[in-house]
Amino acid sequence: MNINTATKVVSIKKKNGIAQVTVEDSKGGNPRVLEAEMVIVSIGRKPYVTGLGAKDIGIRFNQYGQIKINS
Repeated sequence: MNINTATKVVSIKKKNGIAQVTVEDSKGGNPRVLEAEMVIVSIGRKPYVTGLGAKDIGIRFNQYGQIKINS
């Protein structure tokens, strides 16, 4: 198992049962392709809620733009 930090996932494609994950440094840089049988988690996504009308139906957000939930 490999864990990549400070890395952003650009795309994931499946070819012949193998995941081909294109990644690059989180601050930009040369993309590279990693191959794996399985991709478990890709985190660090930015919320995309602008223009969805979520606030109009009462959904609240925290200071990071994420949907506010209780404990």
